[in-house]
Amino acid sequence: MIRKPMFAIGAAAALAFAAGAALAQTPNTNAPSTMSRREAGSATQGKTATKPEQRFLTEAIQGDLAEVEMGKLAQEKGGTDAVKDFGAALVKDYGEHADKVRQLSESMGVNLPSQPDATQITAHANMSHLSGQRFDMQFTLRMINVHLKDISKYQVEARRSGPIAEMAKE
Repeated sequence: MIRKPMFAIGAAAALAFAAGAALAQTPNTNAPSTMSRREAGSATQGKTATKPEQRFLTEAIQGDLAEVEMGKLAQEKGGTDAVKDFGAALVKDYGEHADKVRQLSESMGVNLPSQPDATQITAHANMSHLSGQRFDMQFTLRMINVHLKDISKYQVEARRSGPIAEMAKE
């Protein structure tokens, strides 16, 4: 995530311009990974996650699951092709990231939730009642807020050491 803010900001500006709204952000899963799947598995062999690491992984998977669902909603309810395309990118990128989080969590013995948290579920329910331009505006504002918070969390985690920090740097 550390290497992704500039891409995210560029994607946000493009979405905002195309949608006629503010800004939005997306992760770049095309950035080269610092650890292969095999390296991640062997690096975590026998390592148990600390409480802060467990919390980070839990929040990461819940965020990924929420973004996938919000992306699907954007494809359905979006008023512009830019929002619909951004929704498709969310589904793809966050789906792939969720797989990485699950794999890492499994190797560290962390049980993850299978759905977003209550706040994320409520946000999705509220957004599902909107469509067209109203959806686009609220969606874009939500993407700004969520992604700014996520970038901060990932930057903090990336300053640590270990396999979770390595994933946070991707």
